Amino acid sequence: IFYQQVESLLLTELGLKDFQENAELFSIVNLSDCQKANRIDAEFFQIKYKNLESKIIDIGFKKLEKFVNNYSTGYPFSSDNYQEQGIPLIRINNIKKGIIDLSESTFLSQDDYKKSPKDVAKPGDIVLSMSGTIGSSALIPINIPECAVNQRILKFTPKNIDAEFLLLLLNSVVGSYQLQRIGTGGVQTNISYNDIKNILIQVLQISTQQKIAYLVRKSLHARQ
Repeated sequence: IFYQQVESLLLTELGLKDFQENAELFSIVNLSDCQKANRIDAEFFQIKYKNLESKIIDIGFKKLEKFVNNYSTGYPFSSDNYQEQGIPLIRINNIKKGIIDLSESTFLSQDDYKKSPKDVAKPGDIVLSMSGTIGSSALIPINIPECAVNQRILKFTPKNIDAEFLLLLLNSVVGSYQLQRIGTGGVQTNISYNDIKNILIQVLQISTQQKIAYLVRKSLHARQ
């Protein structure tokens, strides 16, 4: 209930409360748009994506890279070295909508954990899946003081923006539609950091961000 309330508040503040998908089965696209996007697949040019982008541009935005610090895209830890105890390894299946779920987790030894210092995550970092179910985002909580990030997961420290506010935005229609749109590949969808960093982020006043962040924390606490 708290999460539904805060998501509704976010979309209201962004002017997207009444955003509706377009049910058209086709779209007409200029050749110049295809050349600019370097894409010609019909999925990329769905009307709902264009409508959302227009609304975001009207409201005002900055690119995600303006709020990213110390990012990495995960390390290919060998499954042969997984353990039943040790330091948690965050894999894609551990990232749910807004939370880290370690119910089906694996662990690393201290030696493996130290193999890639840039892929060490700390409380307050955001992780985002880049393969499979793309775009699922979560915040590393305070009760996971140390962990490592597996391959195909973007990990970054937010800057100049409230972390819980940004997390909610990424998991809302604003972030999820943009991330779905840039997905590439056949059987398994993949996205790259070069694409992710360019998604559009709407920034609200800090007082509104803090109000939204409080409700996000309240919903996470209630879930726990």
